[in-house]
Amino acid sequence: MSSVRDRRRLLAGIALVVWTTLVLAAFYVVQRPLSGQVVRGMALSAWNLGVAVALLVGAAGLGTWLLERLGVPALSDLEHLCLSIGVGLGLLGLAGLGLALLGLTGSNVFLVGHVLLLGGAVRTLWSGRERGQALFARVRTAVVERPVWAVALGTPAFLATLMALTPPADGFDALLYHLSWPAWVIRTGGLQPYDISPFWFPHLVEGVYLWAMGMGAERAPQLLHVTWGLLAGGLLFVWGRAVWGARTGRWALLVLVSMPSLPLLASWAYTDLALVFYALGTLFALWRWHLEGYPRGWLVLGGVLAGMAMGVKYTSFVVPMTAGALIAWWLRSTPRRLVRAELLFSGVALAVAMPWYARNWAFMGNPFYPFVFGGRFWDAFRAAWYANAGTGIGVNVVELLLLPLNVTLGHRDATYFDGRIGPLYLLAAPLTLWALRREWGEHPARRPAWLVLGLFFIVGAGFWTMGVMRTVDLWQARLLLPALFPLALLTARGLLSAPDVDTVWLRASFVLRVVVAGVVVVSVLDVGLFVVARNPLAVITGVETPVAYRRRVLPEYTAAMELLARLPADARVYFLFEPRSYGAPRDVQPDPLLYNFAHGIYLEGDAESLARAWRRQGYTHVLLYRWGADFLAERQPDRMTSRLVDELDRLTGAILVPVAVTPAGDYELYRLPEEVP
Repeated sequence: MSSVRDRRRLLAGIALVVWTTLVLAAFYVVQRPLSGQVVRGMALSAWNLGVAVALLVGAAGLGTWLLERLGVPALSDLEHLCLSIGVGLGLLGLAGLGLALLGLTGSNVFLVGHVLLLGGAVRTLWSGRERGQALFARVRTAVVERPVWAVALGTPAFLATLMALTPPADGFDALLYHLSWPAWVIRTGGLQPYDISPFWFPHLVEGVYLWAMGMGAERAPQLLHVTWGLLAGGLLFVWGRAVWGARTGRWALLVLVSMPSLPLLASWAYTDLALVFYALGTLFALWRWHLEGYPRGWLVLGGVLAGMAMGVKYTSFVVPMTAGALIAWWLRSTPRRLVRAELLFSGVALAVAMPWYARNWAFMGNPFYPFVFGGRFWDAFRAAWYANAGTGIGVNVVELLLLPLNVTLGHRDATYFDGRIGPLYLLAAPLTLWALRREWGEHPARRPAWLVLGLFFIVGAGFWTMGVMRTVDLWQARLLLPALFPLALLTARGLLSAPDVDTVWLRASFVLRVVVAGVVVVSVLDVGLFVVARNPLAVITGVETPVAYRRRVLPEYTAAMELLARLPADARVYFLFEPRSYGAPRDVQPDPLLYNFAHGIYLEGDAESLARAWRRQGYTHVLLYRWGADFLAERQPDRMTSRLVDELDRLTGAILVPVAVTPAGDYELYRLPEEVP
């Protein structure tokens, strides 16, 4: 009897499952609350996030392994987190160069690499799980105890992360070379002698991006750039807490939050915040080396971080320069020890940085390509065009005195949106100097921190000023970021010294706190409104496709790439006045410094001869960015002379064959005739 009852129950259960399946299938097939587009979009966002997390976990494992081998003294939880991930990412960048050199750029190679990284990281990180749990508990407690601070500091990070999860569109230099370099390496199966000068800058960060791009995750590099910014902020907080207390560390982060450009810049696949981290890490390691009686581990770590900074940008030379000066000052009374320390630090830094400079020497004949020695594809015309000497402010005393104000206002910045540093640095400058004067005399133990942070700012700002004096192209506050991050800590000390000027009639410190709060609110609101206008959630959730997002955010460039996609598969396209090439579906030659046409006329003499030369080189089409040509003619007529304008008009009007134009007319696509008249 029981067996019959069991069979009936089984049949009833099966019937219920079948009925449930049929009802749900019918309902969701008809109503489809989650369309295939949404599912694909959310899966793509999850994939990009997963690849970024996998790289960070792998980097943490690599960094932990290296820190242990270097014998760095005991680290706090947050110190270890920041340094291990940052150092590990640098190692991944070097590994990326190795894969590019060997031509191992297939997706299977990167998949195996990710698996090996995660496997090694799990074993390494499992032993340190207690450290991670303690850090998480400490952060949770801080959020509960200081919710206002958590909102003030967390909101910009959240907004940056949202924007980082969108397809690359806003960052100009990302489309020029930060993402284009790894994309070209993958497409060509390894390094080739590209005639694109930015492709030969040091590429430690792009080497990391290569790992993500090899897995088909073009948004993951943006998430990694956000991470470098968070690591730099964490290291700054640790430093401030160690010298002045947690309150100073929090205020330093508040100064950073007051910079409207920072969250947006962080969300682009750039290299600036990576350079900030490695520069700050070098200074922090040397400060700890001095503070703890010169243990070898900290000095070697400083050299590793300085070498990684040198692998990010050529402008990073101020990092080892400042480090060398600090070592010389601290060990000036013991010459033999000084020489040994300088040799060890510089030897490690050069060894870590050397792969990028050796790559340039081997491929382009110049370790600093295209600077100093010229090299392959380079000549006097390109060198003069690149330098654009004589267009800066020169030795103008009034301009130099007004430079801090003009930088703060940002109205003369070559790249306005990523150069807005906010008013707090300039506003607090008198208080910062006052805090320096007071603490230097009253707190000798704090002098090394003031020396390290202040000297690096002076050196960095000094070389930036020299560049601005020489050429207008270097008037970019973004290039000041490595110096501004250390200055944020000193600015925080200045803001916190405001009670020194309080009186019974006026509490200036209260007024200043209100002003700082207002600046931060306005800055966060400004970024928030930008993010709302961009509507990143639409593409993150799949409601909007990546293609539709690019058409909305970057309509003309996207339309130009779609025009190229209609050309024959063997078409080769020469770009005029368009530096970007990311996403180009055909073989192209971009115009990295807007000199392709002028240089061609310089070499060939006239438009007809230039068109014949392009034909001989195998090009079949020309893409003219009309807006770029007009911009150059209006803003820099000494470059785009009337003769060049006439030759361009002759080229497009009488020689090239029109093919198509983008909707707004910014891009014009032409075919090169087989026989140039």
